[in-house]
Amino acid sequence: MSIARRFSAFAALAATTIAFASPAGAAQQRSFVGSLGLDTNACTLAAPCRSFGAAIAQTLAGGEVIVLDSAGYGPVTINQAISLIAPPGVYAGISVFAGAGVTVNAGSSDVVALRGLSINNVSAGTDGIVAASGLRVMIDRCAISGFSAGNGISLTTPLFTDLDVTDTLVRDNKIGVQLSHPGFLSQVTLSRVRIESNPTGVEVSGSSVFVRLIDSTITNGSGDAVHINPVAGKTVRFDIQRGEIIGNNVAVNAAPFNAGAIVFGSIADTLVSENGSFGIVANATGTATLYVTNCIIRYNGSGLRAQQPGATIVFRNNVIADNGFGIAAVGGAALLTGLGNTMYNNATPGAPTGTVSPI
Repeated sequence: MSIARRFSAFAALAATTIAFASPAGAAQQRSFVGSLGLDTNACTLAAPCRSFGAAIAQTLAGGEVIVLDSAGYGPVTINQAISLIAPPGVYAGISVFAGAGVTVNAGSSDVVALRGLSINNVSAGTDGIVAASGLRVMIDRCAISGFSAGNGISLTTPLFTDLDVTDTLVRDNKIGVQLSHPGFLSQVTLSRVRIESNPTGVEVSGSSVFVRLIDSTITNGSGDAVHINPVAGKTVRFDIQRGEIIGNNVAVNAAPFNAGAIVFGSIADTLVSENGSFGIVANATGTATLYVTNCIIRYNGSGLRAQQPGATIVFRNNVIADNGFGIAAVGGAALLTGLGNTMYNNATPGAPTGTVSPI
């Protein structure tokens, strides 16, 4: 296309954009924010706003707020279905001086999407993202860091909210992902998520929830990479698939200590390595049943450990090598082999309490 034709096409597009620009205060399906925008603008492509909050106020429920260029766009509370979108290559920063960077207080049928945001604690921020209500909260291509006294991502809803996190970095927070909600069964999926240098990686301390960690890494924590302790009478289910859990104190700690609390979990095709105290632990005064399959469990203080009568680990086709203790069952717990495991070079190998027959 010639330069003249390109100019003509651009001019026609600009004219169309201006002709259909919404007046200030009118709701629209798509709004824009930019580094040179003003919150008194109409939040259109031709006249962007400066902050996420102002743009959301001029956007229809279910619409989009799009970041035009790199800048900081401020903390925001979201009360409707909306998507905040920073395209790849555009830095959309949220610097947090107090409270949370993004708080989702949406309706029970609302879906909220956060894409391409960088949320950083500056001084007294408490959380990066808080999902307090909404049908579904999607977090994609985000970076959340520096909340040393709080959580990177927190699910606190008293009702039902699904949380999907994809291709996201959660770093240098007190707890990377905190699932403390007291509500109904929620589903949480962490896919291709890197959780690093948080004392606790993922903590499940609320009510009924189904947690999936897929193709994700949890590393460099001084405490538990995954810690699960549901409230009394509630059940948590979790699946860890194709993950890496490296360099923490405990890799996976299923620890239902409250009366009637239950944990069912599976860990498959995962590297569990260099965790100082334990690799995978079921430690239950309630009930904890874990299935461990096709994992490499290496260089940990102890590889597999089941303790207390409510704890059961079934393990099959794993490599358990170079640990201080290979496997151990104490206090009346069950440690059942489904065969196919390779035990090698553990200082104290240990032994299963029984077998389960393959079908």
